Amino acid sequence: MNPHPAITIALGWLGALTVLADEQPPVLQAGTDVYGNVAVPSLSATDVYFTYNNGRGMANAKRKHLSPELQKYFRYNPAAADKAEQEQIRANLESQQTERVKSALVDRERIPRFCQSVNEPTTQ
Repeated sequence: MNPHPAITIALGWLGALTVLADEQPPVLQAGTDVYGNVAVPSLSATDVYFTYNNGRGMANAKRKHLSPELQKYFRYNPAAADKAEQEQIRANLESQQTERVKSALVDRERIPRFCQSVNEPTTQ
């Protein structure tokens, strides 16, 4: 039986807050990018959002691209991240489809008016 999504989200936030209460890593490496004097105000299932250089810059990194040590430090869960990514993809596709339908409906209303205006005699 799968837990209710709200429970899953709440547990995720609880885990994020626990990490945030811990000491922040002084350096964060994501791929080939290295950031110093890092503070992590926010985590999601897929990303780490952070400031660096004593708050002079802001960035985010995919948790899956962090070193194994940092993945462990930030309690990365590949299954939860994959699920979150799939849900975001689905939401994006639904949004795009909704926008296409709205656009088609607007076009459908414009076409008869356009055809009517084309067929009207012009006065000079």
